[in-house]
Amino acid sequence: MVPILSLSEAIELERTLLGKSLERVGEAMYRAGTLLGQGILADFREVDRTRRPQNIVVLLGKGHNAGDALVALHVLLEANPSAEATLVLTAPRETFNPLTYTAYYSCKNQGARVKVLDLSLFEKPEVALENAFSGQAFDVCIDGLFGMSFRPPFSPLCEILIHFFNTFPAIRLRAAVDLPSGLSEAADGVPFRADFTYATGSVKRPLLSHPNVGHVRYLDLGFFQAGDFASHPKLLTLQCLKPLFALRPSHCDKRDFGHLAIIAGSLNMPGALMMATKAALRSGVGRVTVACADVLVPSLANAIPEAMWLPLQAKEGCIQASTKNLQAIQSLLSRTTALLIGPGMGQEASTRSLMKKVLAQSTLPAVLDADALFPELLVRDNLVLTPHEGEYKRLEGYVDDLATFAKESRAVVVLKGPLTQISNGVQTYYSPFGGPILARGGSGDVLAGLLAGFLAQNKNDAIIDVAAQAVVLHGYTADCLARSQNASFATTTDLLDALRGLSL
Repeated sequence: MVPILSLSEAIELERTLLGKSLERVGEAMYRAGTLLGQGILADFREVDRTRRPQNIVVLLGKGHNAGDALVALHVLLEANPSAEATLVLTAPRETFNPLTYTAYYSCKNQGARVKVLDLSLFEKPEVALENAFSGQAFDVCIDGLFGMSFRPPFSPLCEILIHFFNTFPAIRLRAAVDLPSGLSEAADGVPFRADFTYATGSVKRPLLSHPNVGHVRYLDLGFFQAGDFASHPKLLTLQCLKPLFALRPSHCDKRDFGHLAIIAGSLNMPGALMMATKAALRSGVGRVTVACADVLVPSLANAIPEAMWLPLQAKEGCIQASTKNLQAIQSLLSRTTALLIGPGMGQEASTRSLMKKVLAQSTLPAVLDADALFPELLVRDNLVLTPHEGEYKRLEGYVDDLATFAKESRAVVVLKGPLTQISNGVQTYYSPFGGPILARGGSGDVLAGLLAGFLAQNKNDAIIDVAAQAVVLHGYTADCLARSQNASFATTTDLLDALRGLSL
């Protein structure tokens, strides 16, 4: 994971690490641009899996972001020998910094494949843009205009340029270098509208909240060592998944990998329970026992034979609040290592009253999801809450600051969204993985099952780190799925199948 910095901190970090050395800055620019080009090629698979980008337009300023963009363009041109590009300049090339000037001529050496439009030569740049690009279509538009040193407002020329490409109808993927041009800590004007923003070297705080950022991708330039900026919020990386891909001990049995209890489901929402249970089984947990309304057990046990099933008395398809049910659940929890409550459980007051007793009488780490996310169930610590924004707002004590809420509720809170946040009140993480493919019913049930399964196996890790691992796996699986099939036509259960073939 990497710290999230203010713009002034990021500027000072680069000044300290790179100084004015052309050699060090050049090495960083080459690495950033190369990773940027590779990232665009990977993410373009969400748009088209049959070919590499063919028609590319690059928006250039004078600084290092433009240099990064030009190096990335070189990668794209090498990947597709028939690709063509147009460089849109906002200043004469003679004003480029030396490294950007070199990168510019490296691309120009591609000959007729690379055309140049210098807008600084035109009195009416909007007319020049319309004349040059009317009727054209681009696979990729790379924004290399401004970086973190930008201070608003835009010049009239750049405002015209960004508005033109923000509203241009025929661009399949928009990529921003480090920050969308115009985005700063001072809200002023509309920045470049990116589908993906590739944060180079460090992650800047403005990336966390503006919709024009799109997906955040972190490009590691080796700027950080363990312990740097320890108290800062962190952006999660794939590094946290490496333990999941290690070999398991050859001498082991199912008891070594935990036993998860799930209390969930109702006659109206059996699918949520089914998806959460299947996801838990995919987590690698040794055993899963599901306690649910008795009317569900015959069909679900047949559909998911890997789980064990505990039928509970039900009323109108929901788990009934009864002494017999409470005793059965208590007996189950005496044999398990973690608990998941909520997916598809229904919002009957009597069911919640039973769950309140269950939680109050158990010290097991527990994940509360969906229908378990009500204030009266936050009765103890050792809880993980997994709300989306609507569920978060209905929790008592809701505040805008997630860390404050997590601290006051004594829980680890996973606030699901385009950039999922995880906090225990002391440390806060952000996950850049996942995307619109998760914006469908059931994806939260899959996350809850994975997280609870990891929690059941956990021996020594902090609960927030277990939650982070589940969130990253869930989002990364979604990213891989989006690159292998059309995201609009995927189903939530496709995530479960995608887990099987996952690799780093």
